[in-house]
Amino acid sequence: MYPDFDDPNVGRSRPNKVLWALVAVFGLGIALYLSYPTLEDKVLLPQPRQAWVAIEVEGSGVAKVGRQVLEAGTPFTLHAVLEADGRGGSPVYYTTAERLEIGGKEVAADQIRLWDRPDEPRIRWFSVEGSTPYLEVTSAAEIDEQLRFEELYRADWPSAWAIPGRLEPMGGKASLKATVPFGTQRYHVRIEIYRGDDSLVPDERYRSWGAESLPTEWQTFPGVTAFLRGALRPASAAFGLTQIEVAPTAAAQGESADGAAAAEVLAATTELNRQALAFSRLGVVRRSIATTGLEPDQLRWQDLALTPPPLWADGEGGVAGGDLLQSGERIVVLYEDREVEGRLDGGDLVIDFYRGASLRRLDEVFEGSGNLSWVSLRPAP
Repeated sequence: MYPDFDDPNVGRSRPNKVLWALVAVFGLGIALYLSYPTLEDKVLLPQPRQAWVAIEVEGSGVAKVGRQVLEAGTPFTLHAVLEADGRGGSPVYYTTAERLEIGGKEVAADQIRLWDRPDEPRIRWFSVEGSTPYLEVTSAAEIDEQLRFEELYRADWPSAWAIPGRLEPMGGKASLKATVPFGTQRYHVRIEIYRGDDSLVPDERYRSWGAESLPTEWQTFPGVTAFLRGALRPASAAFGLTQIEVAPTAAAQGESADGAAAAEVLAATTELNRQALAFSRLGVVRRSIATTGLEPDQLRWQDLALTPPPLWADGEGGVAGGDLLQSGERIVVLYEDREVEGRLDGGDLVIDFYRGASLRRLDEVFEGSGNLSWVSLRPAP
């Protein structure tokens, strides 16, 4: 049987199929076009997975992920780094640092890139500090229970890939503290990716090591300890750290259970001081004495009257930065001559360890002009 060519429905099926095929192809093209940025992000571009904080000490030329120990007053820069998985599994690092070192190994130059993607990230900077500037405990076990660290958002720091480094703890004592160029500070960064300027919630967020990592990663956790020279080094490095002291009920000396607990706490805080996580006053004093090369029982304590005022001098008989002053249970480290030049007076500054390290005037610590005990911490000849 032959088709009836006079029938108007004959031959319409093929054009209809072609038309619908063209519509489908056009629709697929539109969908691919609209989804191209997402496909490019998911398939073609390196995939972010981890943020890091790198620290570049002035003059080094290399930003390093890790802890930096440097002399007080040395400028440094904090760099945000976003690590991504590139093609073939080779990592790519987005940062403004020209050179980068992670895990003690320098990253190849071709793996370092400036951020060149359409979605501009927002950089949030944090400091990582003890949750309190001061703790009293009765046993070493209580230190494990109570010593905690937290990430504190620094809204006053610039939201940028690279910012000037600062030593400004938020949780410690405020007395003249923000102005000192020394102490210990750890850093944390969050890199948030927003798709569109009107987005209220980031589509992606990447974090560097945070507070939970500090106790185990203290050796390489990004941070800075800026120290003063000589006998001032242990005291200056304690700024920004939690002070841990034995509670009065456990402070008894001798062979008692309380005395054993006090010795246990001192041993624990000595280790925490070595890790730059916390400190105790007695631990800092012992470390200060150790800078002289002498044993504590070899030191020669003397009475020191403030009337007439003693001299600041490097030679025999004069006081100097790093020396210890004591009255009763209060002990401080001499820091700087500030008022009457060359004379020790109430306006001079000391490092005090009363419920946290702070910088104070001498007359804020010791009132009146009574006698004090003083010992020089100059190195042994």
